[in-house]
Amino acid sequence: EAMEKVYERVIEDFRKAREDRTDRHVIHMWAPLKKNIDEHFPFVCRKLWFRFISWLLGSLVMPILLLYNRLFNGFRIEGRRNLRMARGGAITVANHVHVMDATMLALTLFPRRPYFTTLQSNLEIPVISWLVRMLGGVPIPENARAIMAFMAALREQLAQGRLIHFYPETALWPYYEKLRPFKNGAFRLAIEGEVPVIPMVFKFRKPTGLYRLWKRKPLTTLVVGEPVYPANVGSRHDRMNDLRERTRRQMERLLGRLA
Repeated sequence: EAMEKVYERVIEDFRKAREDRTDRHVIHMWAPLKKNIDEHFPFVCRKLWFRFISWLLGSLVMPILLLYNRLFNGFRIEGRRNLRMARGGAITVANHVHVMDATMLALTLFPRRPYFTTLQSNLEIPVISWLVRMLGGVPIPENARAIMAFMAALREQLAQGRLIHFYPETALWPYYEKLRPFKNGAFRLAIEGEVPVIPMVFKFRKPTGLYRLWKRKPLTTLVVGEPVYPANVGSRHDRMNDLRERTRRQMERLLGRLA
């Protein structure tokens, strides 16, 4: 009951955040399907056929995504060696600034296959919803009991050594070059699972070489930072806030906005 009250506050914060201009959505997708995501929803599907198709689909699309992102987005990775510092379960976070950034993250983390937390509305888009689920999408529910089940499912995956990705800014703002306010979900889960947070940032650079002949939008670089570990002392709330702020400061440094 106490935990349910905690997650009721989480839901209330999430709802209030929707009214915040920094959390508004710039891109809106047609989402006519309606999903009832409650505490009984299979946030992590364990069915053998689902896991096989997910593995097969991921194996087939990875080379295509790599070629596409290299050619059309000039995608580069910096600091990938920092991923070796967190070999077990971990939370990854990044700014949400490109329509293809989830695919770039998947390429960076490969061969490890993370789960990507995603808005419930993304599972209400025809065809796309199926792909989102098959490629590791886990919907963020909108009621307290479902949030408890969502967090429990992800804690179990962390204990098994999996990666869970969050966009702490929530909304996609294409090519935005600053960090927006962070929500608490990623850092709450890191504290509950006693795992590190791996900060990553997308940066943009001007087209050079052959790209200048046809590319008008900036090219993309993903910078991977060192893992940030939860503090060992303090209340759960204080530790969560501390982890969020230390992660944010490192991301600001990766963006070149802090010394």
